[in-house]
Amino acid sequence: MSDRDRARKRFIVTVLVVMLMVMTVGFSLLSSKLTIKGTGVIDSTFKVLITDAYAIEYKTGKNQSLSYDEKSVTFNVGLAKPGDLVDYIFKVENQGSIDTILKNIDYSKMIESDYIKWELVKLEEGNIENTDFIGSLLNSGEVHTFKLTVYFEERIETPPQEPLSLDMELSFDYTQYRLVII
Repeated sequence: MSDRDRARKRFIVTVLVVMLMVMTVGFSLLSSKLTIKGTGVIDSTFKVLITDAYAIEYKTGKNQSLSYDEKSVTFNVGLAKPGDLVDYIFKVENQGSIDTILKNIDYSKMIESDYIKWELVKLEEGNIENTDFIGSLLNSGEVHTFKLTVYFEERIETPPQEPLSLDMELSFDYTQYRLVII
């Protein structure tokens, strides 16, 4: 191999090395790596509670006892004659951070007789009674007010000969509200 061939090879190798270095620097200048980091924290609570309950008596209807806690209301009503009634007002509050919806009310344990009847309504703003409240939205921080009226049927011609006792139970099913956008 002659000196001239060696010089040519050195020149070619040098040119290739220089080109490789130029390409490396060019790539470095024309590209960059971006890193995005984050942390997702879910801090939500589902907390629907009974926050108040009281009775309003009419005629000779008497509230014998009333107690409540966060999950239940217990009462005992005394009805002496036709037309007697007691309204039980109770408030359900969403103290959580998740909006909820009243999905269902289980009435299966709400027994009626010919003498003792009941009616449940939701009290809207201005004490307007709403009987169509399944599916009503209960946003975080809001309150639903319900009125359960227990009454002695007025159209009774012959009252019962012995004391009558009925156990009643309502179960409210609130679930997380899910907005569906189509």
